[in-house]
Amino acid sequence: MCEKQTFENLVREYYDNLRLKIDTQIDFLLDRSDELQLNKERIMLHREKLNKIIHDSRDAIMLKNITVPENYKDKESILSYVFKDHYLIYLDNPYEDDSIGKLILIKQYIPKRIIDLINDLICSLKNTGKFMLDILDQDKLQAFNILKQLDPLINHYPSKANRQDVWLTSDLTTISHLEDVSLCDKLDLKKTQITSISKEIFSNFSNLHTLNLSENFLTILDKNLFKGLTNLKILNLEYNNLSHLDDDLFGDLPRLNLLNLHNNKLVLLNDENFTSLANLLYLDFSNNSIQSIHENCFDSLSNLIELNMRKNEIDLIDKNWFKNLKNLQVLNLSHNFLISRLESNNFANLTNLKKLNLAKVVFDSISTESFKGLNKLEDLVLSECDLENKLSEYLFKDLTNLRLLSLDKNKISKLEPIFHDLKNLEALGLSCNNLEYLPENFFQGLTKLKQVNLGFNKISKCYSKWFKEDLNLERIYLNNNLIESLNDDEMFSYLPKLEILDISGNHIKQINESVFQGLFNAQIIYDVELSLDSVIKDYKTRGIDLKPEVSIRIIEE
Repeated sequence: MCEKQTFENLVREYYDNLRLKIDTQIDFLLDRSDELQLNKERIMLHREKLNKIIHDSRDAIMLKNITVPENYKDKESILSYVFKDHYLIYLDNPYEDDSIGKLILIKQYIPKRIIDLINDLICSLKNTGKFMLDILDQDKLQAFNILKQLDPLINHYPSKANRQDVWLTSDLTTISHLEDVSLCDKLDLKKTQITSISKEIFSNFSNLHTLNLSENFLTILDKNLFKGLTNLKILNLEYNNLSHLDDDLFGDLPRLNLLNLHNNKLVLLNDENFTSLANLLYLDFSNNSIQSIHENCFDSLSNLIELNMRKNEIDLIDKNWFKNLKNLQVLNLSHNFLISRLESNNFANLTNLKKLNLAKVVFDSISTESFKGLNKLEDLVLSECDLENKLSEYLFKDLTNLRLLSLDKNKISKLEPIFHDLKNLEALGLSCNNLEYLPENFFQGLTKLKQVNLGFNKISKCYSKWFKEDLNLERIYLNNNLIESLNDDEMFSYLPKLEILDISGNHIKQINESVFQGLFNAQIIYDVELSLDSVIKDYKTRGIDLKPEVSIRIIEE
């Protein structure tokens, strides 16, 4: 058995070191009390309270007359036995220099190396504003996890407010036990400066459902890193430097629902990367440098709902990618500048797709059958796709459920009525093109249309027949065109639900009052020089909100 003298000496040494830490911090505060606007008497009073707590705790241990078993020989093992259910620690305040930390009584022992790592983390947070984990191993993870549990207990003093009363906070907090890692359900390691992680480090986190490793400096992940995380549902790896994924890296994550790989340096995806993720619902690998995706890459993801492939270096759309994605509802392929063709049946297998984003994919050609099979599609974004002269009459014939269509910023100069099959269309974007003219029957059949944006074109004439059938229109944007007059009687008179009409930024010199006949409770945005209040004399009684603007026109040379 451990000699009584050795045992007592170790206990005294531990409590002396505890007192020294507190005295050092208090002496620092006393030296700067005037500068920090602190009350010296209260600081001294607080020192006495803390010293009494330490003294009483030490005596309580001594009076127990603990008998340490013979096999406990080294200092660490003896202390672990002595303090197994009564462990007093002191933690500095990570957030303020002008504060005493906290005495915490824990009814379990924490190894000294872990306490030292906790203090290192506190120091890094105080000096840099960040936890500096660097190479993450079991000890650092344990220290971080304990600190996160203790953090709410550490005094968060206001920087300067109520300085005379700041020392009246409680002096000691008691914790019956720290949460076992096997019970932890969420672990947030975001922005902790991690460069690498030891393998199987999470093996004891059997109940974890959310793991956030985002905004670190990870370049590679060990294939056994996620071993034991069989209940994990959310894994966030965005904003790292990952350039490669080992085959079946996620093999131990059968219940994963969300995988975020946004903003890494991935170059390719093979057919083994996602084979074990049958329950995955959301996959995001946008903002990478992916050039190659195996045709069977997504075969196991039959439950996937959303796939974000935005901003990569993909040069073609392979219809085989989607052959098993029967439940996919959202697909984002925007900003893949190297894709040049939209071919027949590219998306034919995506029979449940509701949202498709192809913005900033510059097409050389688009097949008439490109959107075949997308009967449930509701949103289609084709902005900035260089679509001039590439929109065929029957391109949208299968999109009978479409609600939103964006064709903005496409250099389109001429457009025939090609939307007659879009019986459910509610929002049509044609802004920032080169349109000079639209046929009178352009909007024919679009009876559910609520918003149309024709702003920033070169339209010079408007027709009342445009909107004659569109009784549901709520917002019309005709701003920044070349319109010189609005003389077509009852131009907007068939629009009982109109809420916003923007005609600002044009060259309107002539306007008839009858143009606005039938408008009630709408906001009209116009150039201030038009003086619409003198044109629509009864605008107040009709609930019309006139909103004049000073427009800045861009003059083309």
